Amino acid sequence: MSILRKSKKRSLQQPSRVLEGKAYPISGVFYITEKGTFYIKSSKRYKVFSDRCFDSWHVKAVEATFAQVSHIPYAGILGFRDGTIIHNLGDGKIYVVSDNKRLHIKDPDAFPKGWIEENKITVNEQEANLHKDGQEINGN
Repeated sequence: MSILRKSKKRSLQQPSRVLEGKAYPISGVFYITEKGTFYIKSSKRYKVFSDRCFDSWHVKAVEATFAQVSHIPYAGILGFRDGTIIHNLGDGKIYVVSDNKRLHIKDPDAFPKGWIEENKITVNEQEANLHKDGQEINGN
C-alpha cells in the first residue's frame, strides 16, 4: 500500500462519535481534539506524536474538545504501537517496535518473505527516535 493511499484512507476516516461532557479517564480510548490526538492509559493522557503513529494503532477515535480531556493528567508522547514495522528515512534502517523500543532488523529472513515490505511504515528521524534502541534482530 502506498503512502498516498494510506494518507487518503486516514483523511476519509471519521471519528466514531462526538463526546458530550467531560472525558472519563478510561484506558484504551483515543480522543481527537483541536490540539491533536490523545490516548488515555491508566488515568493519564498521552499526546499522539503524528498521524502515522495514530494509524499504527488501527483504532477509531472519539471527537472531543481539548477542554473535555485537559483535566486528565498529561504523561507524555505516544509513539508507534508494538509490532509496527518502521522504515527510518534518516538512517535507512528498518525496525520493529517492541515493548516501546525499536529493534533493528538486520536480517529480513527473521520474518516471512514479503511481510516486512507489506507492513512497514516509512517514518522520519524524529518519529523513529520516539523509541529507544533495543536489541538487533539477526534471524539466527
